[in-house]
Amino acid sequence: MKTNLNLRPDGTYDFDGSQDMPCEPTAVRMLRWIIPQSFGKAEAEEAAARLISFSAQRGRWVGVSWLQLGQMVLGELEERRLYEEAVQLNEGLPRRNAEKLAAYQKAMIEYRAAMIERRVKMFLALITFGLYEYRPSTPEPPARPVLDQPVLVPSEPVRVFTVSILDPQLFINGVLWLIERGYVEKVTLDDGDDAVDVLVPTRQMIQFLVEKQGIAAPPPTAS
Repeated sequence: MKTNLNLRPDGTYDFDGSQDMPCEPTAVRMLRWIIPQSFGKAEAEEAAARLISFSAQRGRWVGVSWLQLGQMVLGELEERRLYEEAVQLNEGLPRRNAEKLAAYQKAMIEYRAAMIERRVKMFLALITFGLYEYRPSTPEPPARPVLDQPVLVPSEPVRVFTVSILDPQLFINGVLWLIERGYVEKVTLDDGDDAVDVLVPTRQMIQFLVEKQGIAAPPPTAS
C-alpha cells in the first residue's frame, strides 16, 4: 500500500505512520555522515544519516525528495570545490605576479633598446644629410601589468570523509541498497515530467537502529 504524503512548507513531507515510529529522530546516534553500529556498509550509513538528519533537524519524522537529498550532497561538494579553488588561487598569487612583472621588465628593456636604436638612426640620418635613409617609427611602450589580487577564501567546510566525496554514485548506491531492503520507501508523486520521488524512512529501519544502538523506547504520551 502506497504511503500517503503531505507536503510541508519547508519542502519535506509528512507521511502516514510518522507518529508511530519506535523512537524520536533525535534519539538516533549519528556522526557526520555515518550511523555507528548500524548497517556495516559505508554508503548505506551515509545515505541513512543524511535522510534521518532532515527529521532530526525538525524534531519529527519526515520524508525527503531525491532532489533535496541530491542538493545536500552536491552543495557540500561545491562548497569544498570553491574553498580549495580559492586557496589554490591565493597560493599561486606570488608566482603569477612575479611572472607578470618579469615579462613586463623584459618588455621594458626591449622598448628602451628600440628607442635608443631609433635615436641613433635619426642622428645618422641627420649628420649624413639624408645619405643614411631612415623613416622613424615610434615603438609602443609595453602596458603595465595588472597584478592579481587575493581572492576571498570562504570558511573551510567541515572536513568529513564520506563516500559521496569519493564518488556520488556510491551515495546513490547506498540509497538504493536501503530501498531494496525495505529500510526506505520510495514514493512517486504525480506522473511524467512532474514526477517527484520521495524517500521515506520506514519503521523497519528505525526499529533496526533502535535494536542496534540500544535506544530506549520513548515515554508513553499522555492520553
